[in-house]
Amino acid sequence: MLPFNNRLFKKRDFAKVQKMGRFFNSDQISLKVLKNGLDETRIGIIVGKKFSVKAVERNNMKRKLREITRQEIKQIKKGWDVVIMVKESQNKARTSETLKVAIKKILKEAQIINYLSSGPLRRIEASRQGKKKNGYF
Repeated sequence: MLPFNNRLFKKRDFAKVQKMGRFFNSDQISLKVLKNGLDETRIGIIVGKKFSVKAVERNNMKRKLREITRQEIKQIKKGWDVVIMVKESQNKARTSETLKVAIKKILKEAQIINYLSSGPLRRIEASRQGKKKNGYF
C-alpha cells in the first residue's frame, strides 16, 4: 500500500492536477503531472467506468497500480503530484508486468523519474536498440 503522505486524496487536488498539469499518453494509461511545492510526491489513480462497469474490476486495477507505484515511488523525483488514468481497453486482462512497463515508460517520458532500474523496460529497450547483452545494457 502506498504510504499516506504519498497519496492524493482531495477532490480539489485531483482537479488542480487535471486542470493545470502536463499530459502524457500511452496506449494503456494516461498521466497528468504537476509540481506541488512539497517535499513528497503524491500519486492518485483514476479508473473510470469506461474501463469496466464492474466495480470489482476497477478496484482490482487500482490495487495493481497502487502496488506498482509503491514499488516505484523511490525512483520518482520529489515534489510532484501525479494522476494516473487507466484507458478503456478491449483487453482488460492486463498483467502487472505490462502495467509496470507502461508506467515506467510514461514516467520516463514525463521526465519525473530519477533513473530506470534494471527491470523489464530496460531489457525491452535494449533489445529494440540491438544492444542486448545478457538481457541488460
